Amino acid sequence: MTRDYLVEDDVEQVAIDWLKKLGYSYMEGADVHRNFKKVVLEDRLKAFLVRQYPHLPNDVIGEAMREVLFNDGADLDIRNR
Repeated sequence: MTRDYLVEDDVEQVAIDWLKKLGYSYMEGADVHRNFKKVVLEDRLKAFLVRQYPHLPNDVIGEAMREVLFNDGADLDIRNR
């Protein structure tokens, strides 16, 4: 069946494919244990930052997280990317 419009699943699949091509792994939402009120998996973000930048002090890691989580200066498209 051919459609002349996009549905949410179309957008999600394109985003998933895009992220996979960038090297990210994919998990079904039901397999990710998280707080559904938060968009970012903060514990995973922090673990990544600590692992990727072990030489940075905790306050710098915290500032980087705040920048990602509360980036008021960027428009919605930039924040989503």
